[in-house]
Amino acid sequence: MEGGGGSGNKTTGGLAGFFGAGGAGYSHADLAGVPPLLYSAFGVIIEKTRGAEDDLNTVAAGTMTGMLYKCTGGLRGIARGGLTGLTLTSLYALYNNWEHMKGSLLQQSL
Repeated sequence: MEGGGGSGNKTTGGLAGFFGAGGAGYSHADLAGVPPLLYSAFGVIIEKTRGAEDDLNTVAAGTMTGMLYKCTGGLRGIARGGLTGLTLTSLYALYNNWEHMKGSLLQQSL
């Protein structure tokens, strides 16, 4: 048993394995479907809990998705995943509201 032994079976750990995306016959497209599924689920749960549909839900769902997706990496992985999710969804929220923010700034300067 060279290289630490083992049965030689390749499996995917973490959430991809939990959702059944490990083992033979699964493509990268299968693995790429896990984050959007998590993001959508978190978004719906947060919206129903808060009773509001706004950008805070988007940012919170993105942050939670990143944290859960990287939870197998320990606290450092959770922090990195959460920060990545927070950054990406914050940039999206900023882009999505750019015209509204630009208009508000112009009205304040007049």
